[in-house]
Amino acid sequence: MVPEKYKEYVASNIEFPKECPVCHGELNVLDNGMVCCVNPSCPQKSVHKLANFFDVLAIDGAGESCVSALVNEVGMKRIPELISDAISGGNGLSAAMKSQVNGAKLRKNMLAAMNEPISMSKFLSLFDFDGFSEAKLSGLERLEVFGGWYENPLGTLATLRSYTPEKLAMLVIPGFSAYEVKLNLFTQMFDRLDEITGTVEMGKFTFKKSVEMDALGGMSFCFTGAMEYNRDDLERTVKAYGGLVKGSVSAKLDYLVQADENSTSTKSKKAKQLGVKIITPEKFFALLKEKGVNTIL
Repeated sequence: MVPEKYKEYVASNIEFPKECPVCHGELNVLDNGMVCCVNPSCPQKSVHKLANFFDVLAIDGAGESCVSALVNEVGMKRIPELISDAISGGNGLSAAMKSQVNGAKLRKNMLAAMNEPISMSKFLSLFDFDGFSEAKLSGLERLEVFGGWYENPLGTLATLRSYTPEKLAMLVIPGFSAYEVKLNLFTQMFDRLDEITGTVEMGKFTFKKSVEMDALGGMSFCFTGAMEYNRDDLERTVKAYGGLVKGSVSAKLDYLVQADENSTSTKSKKAKQLGVKIITPEKFFALLKEKGVNTIL
């Protein structure tokens, strides 16, 4: 169902509460149908964010009751506070776990998980942007404004502050087409910039580009003919994962992508003469999967 139509259907057929039951802030229905509180200080948003932190890093030992206690009893609402407690050997984790032994185990698991190299997109996904998974955030890896992240993440964040969400939403991002979607992402990101910066400053993360980002390294593709997928999105996906997009067929082309493998178009005929592989968009997606790409299309 088209998101806007879905929202129209929801608005006319389902009666949602008008305010958050936790903090009484305003509620908003996202394009994917999710309902969220817009109050950044809502305790439940902090619970969800810390739970997401443990989930993304696959840290064992932090159940729902522990995360809820961290926020509502211990008073931790931001990721730097959580990391600081683990680094310093504070009592926060033990208090939330109601056990010194289990708190120590959770702390050990946290430190071990944070010691593993992490990509920029996975790191940013720790901050629980509504509607944006690690796979979606991977499109940011190809933006010039984020280009220096792996050498100097703090410098990159400082540069980011010279922009506005509106200006960043004008950029062409692999996997993102709608201005409103990009504006939503960067508005959330700017709301969390201090927290993101503070987390980097903790110095517990080592950044390393995901192998997936170069999964199509050196491979060339040409997209032609009518197809149900947006060609710009397909081409941006190729570029996002290190591939090359060509506008014409030559002996150096690896794949010609078209909806009809038996087409008699000029490009198709030339590809067959030169021995260039002709694949459908569906086979293109299968190729991405083989290469380990978690495509967002």
